[in-house]
Amino acid sequence: GDVTVINLGAVYNTMTGSYGSFYDTGSYLATSNTTIYSMSISTTDISNGVYISGAANPYNTYIKFTNAGVYNIQFSAQFSNSDNVGVDVAIWLRKNNGSSVNDLADTTGICTVPPRKGGTNGQTITSWNYYVNLAAGDFLQLLWHPTTANVITLETIAAGRSEEHTSELQSP
Repeated sequence: GDVTVINLGAVYNTMTGSYGSFYDTGSYLATSNTTIYSMSISTTDISNGVYISGAANPYNTYIKFTNAGVYNIQFSAQFSNSDNVGVDVAIWLRKNNGSSVNDLADTTGICTVPPRKGGTNGQTITSWNYYVNLAAGDFLQLLWHPTTANVITLETIAAGRSEEHTSELQSP
């Protein structure tokens, strides 16, 4: 998925504001329904005052903020379901710590990934945005948790392809 961050506050010290756009091209199977997963972010598209904290896990899941302000955190994530029933996935924000006491209140959303049908995994793309007041040096993580193990994948599909098949676009 993609993460886009825009600073809407007036407390920053740069002429253009603070912003960042980041993404990851990996696919990650949730092997447990009791584990909380953090969305990996491996690539910076553009940024100014907002960056990925580091290359190694868990730091490749931290979005770090140089300047204080109110930020609009936007994300999209694509999930695949190999089960024959719909599966719920919760997504939320955590600030500055690996502990659940730093989960941001009122940020949890639930999406249901449709079931596998006709030999094709169910797919959904979910996205929303949060407005978060942050201090200089704060970092955020996007967390997710499925209700069923070994069936939900947070995935990337190559441009012009689906998971199960490809087709050619032909002009008339």
